[in-house]
Amino acid sequence: MGGAKKRPVYKIVVADSRFPRDGRFIEKVGFFNPLLRLLKIPISSIAHDTAGYL
Repeated sequence: MGGAKKRPVYKIVVADSRFPRDGRFIEKVGFFNPLLRLLKIPISSIAHDTAGYL
């Protein structure tokens, strides 16, 4: 999670279910800004093998 006070921004990550929720992740794939209702996942930055997780 990031952002400023009362302005949250969330990271979208690919994580292994065996690890803690806030623990290690495989890859950061995008972000979500709830104030702007903006979900950004750049398709070009996602590796072909990572797309299988989504």
